[in-house]
Amino acid sequence: QSLCVLAMSIEAAEAAVASSGQRVRDLKAEGADKEAVEAAVAELQAAKATLTASVEAALASCAEGTPEYDVLKAKLPAAAKPKGKEKKKDDAPQNDRAAAKAARAAQRGAKAEAKAATKDEAVLGPNLSQAEMDSAEFGNLFIQSTHAATRAWTGVKELVPSLAGQQVWVRARVATSRKQGKALCFLQLRQSMHTAQAVVFAKEGELVGFAATLPRESVVDVFGEVTLPAEAVASCSQSAVELQVRRLYCVSRAMPELPLQLEDAARSDEQLAADPSLTRVNQDVRLNHRVIDLRTAANQGIFRLQSAVCEHFRGFLLSQGFTEIHSPKMIGTASEGGADVFRVEYFGRD
Repeated sequence: QSLCVLAMSIEAAEAAVASSGQRVRDLKAEGADKEAVEAAVAELQAAKATLTASVEAALASCAEGTPEYDVLKAKLPAAAKPKGKEKKKDDAPQNDRAAAKAARAAQRGAKAEAKAATKDEAVLGPNLSQAEMDSAEFGNLFIQSTHAATRAWTGVKELVPSLAGQQVWVRARVATSRKQGKALCFLQLRQSMHTAQAVVFAKEGELVGFAATLPRESVVDVFGEVTLPAEAVASCSQSAVELQVRRLYCVSRAMPELPLQLEDAARSDEQLAADPSLTRVNQDVRLNHRVIDLRTAANQGIFRLQSAVCEHFRGFLLSQGFTEIHSPKMIGTASEGGADVFRVEYFGRD
């Protein structure tokens, strides 16, 4: 196989390991029963085995000592790393048997790799353009301005019981993904400060597997039917409804492992003081990854209050006949925005 195909297989395996590991952590945090946790751990171990097989297949295609070989070798677990070449034995028959055994093992590994690559390709989904969306019920959607979208969007906050039975399109971020068995997966969709639960159920096909491997904070387009759950979904703001997913497309896939998790960044000082085992997100991590930190409910609330205050001030002044202007600003040094720099004499000084 080409290094390109093997690299895609390794990337898919790493994503599966990250997703399975996150599921194990989520189940433990939720206090799930022992059987569910053991099943998730078994799934994680299987994903790690697939990753090891993918890396070993790629190592076989690289010359030892090259930069590519060293990078691939670093991806292996410590127990699986190659330990160097074995010394040659003088016994020719034993060498022949060892060579035959190695050939059979390589053949089995190649078959397993091909099977895993096929499965990973199915889980990752096909790459689709907007014109090709109707050809698959799930996949990775590439949006271009060459095609005008005709879909009517429904906001997450607009998902209310009065829409029960209607089919809607929703674009949102994946806040959490929780797979239960082979045919069921729960997604929590977040748009702004509003959340809703989406249910992916399919006895056949790879729709559930595709949904389960979506990294957190990925942007997705969901087409589904609004239903009323038997019990309110306490973890979502739109607790009175669920979205039964019929089609699912990933518009922007996030990294498998984010530098910080929103639930960690959203914890208050009181919560962290009450339970020292909880993860604390330091200020430098927040500032280095501000685009993620701004998605927490606390930061969203701060900026919404600020916006509302400015809006009321602006409205009052406009009602009194004032005109809003944006005057040029003079600063003592060059600006980061690349504005022109020139000298201005001010009371005898530059």
